[in-house]
Amino acid sequence: MNKQLVKTYHVIISYLLPTFTLLLALLFYLRTYDSCQIKITLLHIFGTLIIMFWIARLIEQGGLKPTREQWLAIIPVLALFAVDMISYWFFSAYQRITYDEILRRILYTGLFLVIFFEFSNHQDLNKFVWFIVIAAFLAGLYGFVQAAGVDPFIWKGAFSKRVFSTFGNPCFYGAFMAFIAPVVAVLFLKTRNWIYVVILGILIVQVFMSISKGAMLSIASGLVTVILLASRFLFPGREKLRKYLKIGGITFVVVAVIAVGYY
Repeated sequence: MNKQLVKTYHVIISYLLPTFTLLLALLFYLRTYDSCQIKITLLHIFGTLIIMFWIARLIEQGGLKPTREQWLAIIPVLALFAVDMISYWFFSAYQRITYDEILRRILYTGLFLVIFFEFSNHQDLNKFVWFIVIAAFLAGLYGFVQAAGVDPFIWKGAFSKRVFSTFGNPCFYGAFMAFIAPVVAVLFLKTRNWIYVVILGILIVQVFMSISKGAMLSIASGLVTVILLASRFLFPGREKLRKYLKIGGITFVVVAVIAVGYY
């Protein structure tokens, strides 16, 4: 085994995947029928490259030996992947039409395994998370540009007053922001750095500007979940306070569901 080569493959992956994530969130191209078709192209290119580097690393280091805990974590994903493959090869009546979709499933599963096994140390994981947060922050700034009505691109006002930023669709954009918001909340609780509060505020505002009901419910339930889980470590032994937080969190989610229904 060439240890230097194995290390080189890991370094390449540790930078290539965060860069891919950043570009995937921010890039769009307005001269195609689908302004965000470039995102799928990036997935195919970067996804294939990252998985190839990972396979090369595994071959060089003599294979992969997951622990029992790791097997328990990846078995559900592998089972879902197996169901997809069996469904495609043996039961799909339109294999040529669904080829693109099954290819993306392969890339999604491969990228999950790369992240799971390669980003196991704090340095690489923090770098990966930082790239995602930066992508959300920049997309949020562009969202404010759209909301102000000064979008310089030809898709200005494509969804009336709904903000869609670099995603070309307000529902996809809202979902992305709702997904990142709990991560930013955890970063604030971990570091107590108020810059994360600013970023979190941007994400919340952008979710509401997207006018995506699913994203609104997701960000509400996600943030409440983070608060309830974090309370176990922030307030150890203070069961009464944690009880009030649970009641308040559940009440907030219920009110959010009702409010979104009438929004």
